[in-house]
This record gives sequence, C-alpha cells and structure tokens, in this order.
Amino acid sequence: MLAARATKGLRPTLLRAYSSAAEKSVANNLGKNVFAEFSALATKHGALNLGQGFPSFGTPAFLKEAAIEAIQAEHNQYTRPGGNPGLVNVLADVYSPLYGRDLNPLTEIVTFTGAQEGIFCIFLSLLSRGDEVLILEPYFDAYINIAKLLGIRTVGLPLEMSPDRKAKYNDPSCTEAFSSKDLVLDLAKLEASITPKTKMLVLNTPHNPTGKVFSRDELEGIAAIMKRHPDIIILSDEVYEFMCFEGTPHERIATFDGMYDRVISLFSAGKTFSCTGWRVGYAIMPPKLALPVAKTHSAVPFCGALPFELAVAKGFEVARTNGYLAELPQLLQRKRDVVVDALQAAKLKPIVPDGGYFVCCNVSSLAAYDEFKSFEAQRGLANELRPDYQVAQKLCTEHGITVIPTSPFYTSVDNQPSPALVRVAFCKDDATLAQAVDVIQSL
Repeated sequence: MLAARATKGLRPTLLRAYSSAAEKSVANNLGKNVFAEFSALATKHGALNLGQGFPSFGTPAFLKEAAIEAIQAEHNQYTRPGGNPGLVNVLADVYSPLYGRDLNPLTEIVTFTGAQEGIFCIFLSLLSRGDEVLILEPYFDAYINIAKLLGIRTVGLPLEMSPDRKAKYNDPSCTEAFSSKDLVLDLAKLEASITPKTKMLVLNTPHNPTGKVFSRDELEGIAAIMKRHPDIIILSDEVYEFMCFEGTPHERIATFDGMYDRVISLFSAGKTFSCTGWRVGYAIMPPKLALPVAKTHSAVPFCGALPFELAVAKGFEVARTNGYLAELPQLLQRKRDVVVDALQAAKLKPIVPDGGYFVCCNVSSLAAYDEFKSFEAQRGLANELRPDYQVAQKLCTEHGITVIPTSPFYTSVDNQPSPALVRVAFCKDDATLAQAVDVIQSL
C-alpha cells in the first residue's frame, strides 16, 4: 500500500517533468511537414498524388533481384560504418572518371541512410550553433529543418526571374513560354550575404523544386566568389544528377579548379534507381571532411542497410553496360513533357524544368484560385493562409489532384515568381499521368 501511495504521488511530478521537457524540445522549432500533410489529404480524399516526389513507375528489375540475392545470401547484419567496401569500391570506380581523379573509397566516400541523413551528419559534424548557412530558395525543406534542430541560422538566396520576366509571368495575357533557365542566382546578393559567421553554402543542381540545372558559367561565377572566402564549405546536393533533360550537362563544382578540397557532393541511389524507400545515400568529399562526417554517421544509425548497399553496388555495375543511366533521363523527360503540355494547354504557365522530378506552375488563372487573390498582398500570413497553400488544398479536396504549395520553401514570399506557384511531381507511372492530364483539362 505504501508503495502504491508513493507511486501515485510521483505521477503528477513526472508528468510535469515530461511536459516541461517536451515544451523545451528542439523539435518544437519545426513546423508542419507540408509533404506529409498533403499526402494525408490526398489519401483522405482519394486524390491523385502529384505532391510527394517518389517515383511510382517501378524500381528496375535488375536492382530488385540484386537485393533479393543479397538477403538470400545472408548479408543481413551490420556492415562497415560509412559504407560497405563492396559499395564504396564500385562508387569509386564510377565517379573517379567523372571527377578526373582517383578517389579513395575508404577515405573519400561516405554512405548514409538516405541523403537526408547525410545532410544531418554533415551539418552536425562541420557546423556549430550560431553558424550561418547560405541556401538557395525555393529550398528542399530538410536543410531548414535540420538547421533548426541544430541551432544553425539559414540565409535564403533566391533564384529569381528578372523584373521583366516576372512581370510577364504574372501577366494573364502573356503567352510566352518560361523555363528554369529564367531563374537566376544574383551573384552580388550571394557575396553580400556572406558574413564572418557564414560557414557553408548549400547548392542544389538539378534543383528541387524548380528543375534548374546550373550551367558551367553559373557555377564558375559561384566558385570565383567562394575563392575569395576560402573557409566556406560547399555542400553540393546533386541527387538528381542523372536526370538532366535534352542533353543538358550536369556540371560538378567539385571538379572545378581549386574546389575539391572544400566541396561535399551529395548523391542518392534512391533517386538514381527509383527506390527511395531503401534509403541509400552517399557523398564524395576530401578526407579531412569525410573523417568527422563518418564518425557522426556511425553514432546515428551506425551503418547503412547492408543488402541494399550491396544491391546498389550491383546496380551500378549493371547500369554501366545496359544503358540504364542513358534511358532514365529520357523516360523522365517524356513524363515531364506530358505534364508540361497539359499545363500549357490549361494556361497554367509551367516553368519547364531542365532536370529532376518536378515542374512548378502558376495556377492564378484557375477559377478555383479566385477566392484567394485577396491574400496576395498580405504579408506575415501563416502557411495555411497563403494563396498557393489554400488553392493547393482546394485542388486536392474538391478537384481530385494533389500539388505542393511553394511558399513554405521561401524565406520571403516576395521571392516567389508568383504567389500562385505550386509544384507538380511528374515522376509517376503513365496511368497516373494520364489521369492527371484529364484532371488538369477539367480545371
């Protein structure tokens, strides 16, 4: 009885302690996950999901067979933190010619449980609370969320249309075509944003969500500025590296003169082989950066999933001879064109991407948007009240198609090409895209 009384007496105290701890959690710095929110909304309303960027057209058979073989061969236990030798050796063989140098698989390549875990380990290893990171916007929200968890400040660098192009993009009577080449990083703004606290620049090419592929000239301009600030590390997120369209080359800033020793190039086998649920990412970087990042990785998941790492190794070996890496961008380009053509026919002004999974478009011409126009001039609105957010919800719940609002990916909505800009994923199976075209036409 005494024990029961003692336990009963402790419960309110413990509850208060737990409540206090929860209130102080760094997780409270994070907002709602827009992708999870709209995917749940799509499920609830039975809407086509062109929101979240996962491919629904299937993982190649040769990769699935390799995973099954690895599991059946009992490769199911822990492996080397930072990458099974079978995978990192293959990655070194694949990327050494692309980098024009002999990469050491054990000291210059680190694998992760998905590229997003790689971002976390890189930030945690190389940045400190109060440091500043420059990030292109619109941005992949993981950069911001991880920075918030770690007490790191992010500074947005907008990809912008020129004033003339932006005016035309928002002119209902303008019928000109727009592409991701219209979105440009202002190099003067980049240099002006650098402070003594700036420790990292995060690049992303091909870019999520705009599909911009940075040209060599553009990256040379960035590199020239970085050479004047030699202590800034560059994280180059290149997860869509093999998805550049119409022969657009994928340029790697790490290969530019004098840049390798300060660049971390991040990649995703999940994107390359359409197996995002496997969570296999990896990065190439100089040994001085790889060592602390690998240590941090070993303290988080300890290691990657062995059968999937071995399957990816086999996948790259097969892809070298079966033409897969040449076919992938052609496949996605065809899917892009199906969606882009439908958007253009509906006068939704797609910003035609040069790479990646997504196309952004301007839905301000839709009747469904009319009731939200009054929100365009308002500032300081919560995400849910922004016009692109509200119309995206309406398109999902009332019109059966799920897209993602882009305003959550900007530090200032003034940087949006349009307040009605939404993101559409075209990395879907043909049946889904055919249904999407029907819905877009019906709008």
